[in-house]
Amino acid sequence: MRFSAAGVVIGLFACLAWGGDSWQDFRGPACNGCSDSVGLPVEWGETQNVKWKTAIHDRGWSSPALFGDLLILHLEGTDVQFIVALNKKTGQTV
Repeated sequence: MRFSAAGVVIGLFACLAWGGDSWQDFRGPACNGCSDSVGLPVEWGETQNVKWKTAIHDRGWSSPALFGDLLILHLEGTDVQFIVALNKKTGQTV
């Protein structure tokens, strides 16, 4: 369940990438959770408005960051932390 939920979250953030904004800071470019992109989806489901899914190990620790073609995640494992970079177009681990 954790893997599929994480995959959906990744897919949702990939949807934000369609608008072209870079989300390098907590809560987006202006740190307010808003984007000036237009035409972004407002509803999601297991297959609705999800571009891709990727299984992610452990737990998310912070807000994902989007920079260029990379979606960067900070994950927490048992006594260790990870940084994972994914290709925003394919979901493959970089």
